[in-house]
Amino acid sequence: MPAACALAQYPTLADPSAQPAEAALALPSAAAPTFPVPIYPEQAPLPPSISGNSLPLAVQNQSVPDSIRPTTIFTYTPYRNSAWRAEIGVIPGASLNLAGRFDNWPQHADGLRFSAGYENPNGLGVRFRFSVGGNTGTFANGNHFEATFDTFSVDLYKRLFLENTELVVGAGGSDSDITLERAGLKSDFVGGGATAFAELWHPFLRWGRTDFGLAGRGRLTISPGNWHDTTGGDFVGETKHDTLTITEIAYGLEIRRRFGPLEDKYFYFMLLADYQNFNSPWMTVWTGTAASICGLNITTGIAY
Repeated sequence: MPAACALAQYPTLADPSAQPAEAALALPSAAAPTFPVPIYPEQAPLPPSISGNSLPLAVQNQSVPDSIRPTTIFTYTPYRNSAWRAEIGVIPGASLNLAGRFDNWPQHADGLRFSAGYENPNGLGVRFRFSVGGNTGTFANGNHFEATFDTFSVDLYKRLFLENTELVVGAGGSDSDITLERAGLKSDFVGGGATAFAELWHPFLRWGRTDFGLAGRGRLTISPGNWHDTTGGDFVGETKHDTLTITEIAYGLEIRRRFGPLEDKYFYFMLLADYQNFNSPWMTVWTGTAASICGLNITTGIAY
């Protein structure tokens, strides 16, 4: 059948005005096309199971380059997740403060600290921590000397999130050791006890995946133990009844850089003013001094 005859037989196809009103209303207007309205990540409603504080930065930042998003206003923290954690810190060229019978000993030291452990999604964690500091060398007369201060602890802790601030509180068991040696003769302390600590981190600037913040750490260890002496009382006399108190304070700057598809992993770098003091009644009576190490703590670590 010719096309003209088909159109004449079905006038509604040839003349749109002949269509029923309902059909005309049902057809979209060619002059006013409609398009879906885009919903940006910032405008999208969150599912009930996701809070604003846990929304991954990869979702919130996908439409804006990192380099133009510096902010000091934080509405969430991206660090609520389980992680294996490890860190290592060095304290180079620190000051070793020894007086009394040790006035002529070199008053400088180096320190090293290492820790590793696991933290679950609720912020409960366990870690092993080792710290050593002091100095070894040779006097001008050729005699060897050593002044070292070591600690080892197993820490149980809880990480608390107060808006953007992280507070870690914990306690555990600790082993402590002091060695004071000269020309093969030495006094050394060996003991074990309890340790308690707190750590604080608060960001003040967020730039894309990088956070800049203030960090602070404090620890108190009380370690009963024994002194063993081969110097004949020249350093610290022998006793089985002494209690060593170790105080640690550190504060400074911490920088975190997030990575991973959800930006829930990060590595960090810290510059801290660090102070560590070793004191016991028996050591003070014999030597007239306590021992302390203070300097700049350079620490790096990863949470994965």
